[in-house]
Amino acid sequence: MRCIGITKAFKRCKNSCSFFNCRVHRWQPFTVFFTICVIIGVYAGLYQDLYKHLFDDKKQLRLQQEQVEQVELHLRVLINSHVRMGVKSAVDCCPLKRHMSRSLKL
Repeated sequence: MRCIGITKAFKRCKNSCSFFNCRVHRWQPFTVFFTICVIIGVYAGLYQDLYKHLFDDKKQLRLQQEQVEQVELHLRVLINSHVRMGVKSAVDCCPLKRHMSRSLKL
């Protein structure tokens, strides 16, 4: 049986063997398996530590900005309606004042 190992010239080994690999290339299957495990581990680590946090943080920031914009719009509508009614201090009359002070703390 011919060895299935790969030589330095990236060609198949021509040595004969009793199993899959000759004595020269007996560690190649383990090396390939170990290399694949390391590549998968490095990719998973990079995804977990860098990629995921970068894009999740941007998504969370975008959601918080949208919430703040919605609350600001609601407050503008309330203030405008209070001003039209003749209330001098529209912010004091706003029922969302307590809610706004909690939600704007990021």
